[in-house]
Amino acid sequence: MSPTMNQMREAQRALETPLFSGLPGDIDVSFEFFPPKTEKMGETLWQSVETLRPLGPRFASVT
Repeated sequence: MSPTMNQMREAQRALETPLFSGLPGDIDVSFEFFPPKTEKMGETLWQSVETLRPLGPRFASVT
C-alpha cells in the first residue's frame, strides 16, 4: 500500500513543525515496523523508511 497524498502531506507537516521546540536539547526518535508479509508490503516498508529518514531516528526495528 502506497502512502496517500494526505499521509504524505501529514509527514511533510510533521517534518516542518517544531513539536518539541519548547524542550531543551534534542529529541531522539525511533520507529518500529512489522515485518512485511508480501513483496508489495516490503516496498511500502522501504518507502516509509525513506519518508521518515529526514527525522533522523536513533534506530528503527522490525519486530
